[in-house]
Amino acid sequence: MSEALLLLVIQKLDINYREDEKNENMERVIKEMKEIFDIVRDKKLEEGRTLNFLVSDLVQMADDALHNYNINIRSFGSIHSWIGEIKKQMLKLGDDEFNIISISENVDDDKYVVGLDEDLEMLLHKRIIDEEEYLSTVLIKGMCGIGKTTLAREIYNHPTVVKRFERRAWVSNSTHFTLKKLLIKLIQQVEDPQNLHTSSLLEEMDNRRLRYMLCQHLQGKRYLIVLDDVPKQMHLMSFLEALPQEWNGSRLLLTSHTTHIDIDVEDEDVHQMKPLDSKKSWQLFLKTINHGNKIDG
Repeated sequence: MSEALLLLVIQKLDINYREDEKNENMERVIKEMKEIFDIVRDKKLEEGRTLNFLVSDLVQMADDALHNYNINIRSFGSIHSWIGEIKKQMLKLGDDEFNIISISENVDDDKYVVGLDEDLEMLLHKRIIDEEEYLSTVLIKGMCGIGKTTLAREIYNHPTVVKRFERRAWVSNSTHFTLKKLLIKLIQQVEDPQNLHTSSLLEEMDNRRLRYMLCQHLQGKRYLIVLDDVPKQMHLMSFLEALPQEWNGSRLLLTSHTTHIDIDVEDEDVHQMKPLDSKKSWQLFLKTINHGNKIDG
C-alpha cells in the first residue's frame, strides 16, 4: 500500500516536472522521493502506524510542492528540508519504532517556578490577552533549559487564559514527530467532547482531511495553540493555512531556541528569555531538591 502510494506520488511529480520545463526545485523533490521509495522497498517495511504517518507527510509535501514550486522559494526550501528529515526517519524504521499516540500532554502547573513573574506579566497582558483581534504569533525564545516551556505552561494554565479562550491545545515535540501526529493531537484536544474521534479513526485519514477537520473545530472559536519546541525542519505552512484567520483574538504561542523558517514573527512578538540571577537560581535549586517542601531562612 505505502509503496504503491509513493509510486503514484512520484509519477504525478514526474508528469508535472516534464510539463514545466524541468523545474530545478521539483527535480530535487523527485530525487528525494525516489530515494525514500527505494528505502521502503529494500527494507520491506511492514504496514503500520509508523509508515502511515511518514507516508502521509510525504503525500502532503508532494501536494505542497505542486502548488509552490514556481511561487514561493522559501516555502519550497521548507518542503525539501522536511522531506529530508522524513528520509532520515525512514532509514531508522525497524530499529527505533514510533511510540503510540497519546492525547495527553504534560500541561499541568509546574511545581517549581521561580523568577518568571515579570515574564509572565509582560507576555500575558501585552501579547496574549491584548486588544489585537487578528491571529498573532508569539515566540518565547532562549537557550535550552532556560524556562521557555515552564513560562508557556504558566500562561496556558493561567485562569484568565482558561476563561478567555474557548479552545486550547498544547503539543510538545517528541522523538519521532510528524505533521500528521501534530494534527491528530490538536484535533483530539479541540474537538467537541461529545463527538470525540478515536485515534485509530483519525490515523486512517490523510493530512488534507485532518487539516480540514482541525479548521472546522476551530471555526468561530477564540483559540490558543501552543507548539512547544517543534522541530525547526518541520514544514508548518500547511498547518498554518488550516488555522482560521478570524479577527477574534486567537493566538499561536511557540517555544524555541531559534526562529522557525515558516513562522513570521514581528520583533515585538518575540520574548527573549534571560538566565536567572544567582539568588533565584539558588531558590529554584532548593525547591527542586526538596520536592516543594517549605524552606525557612
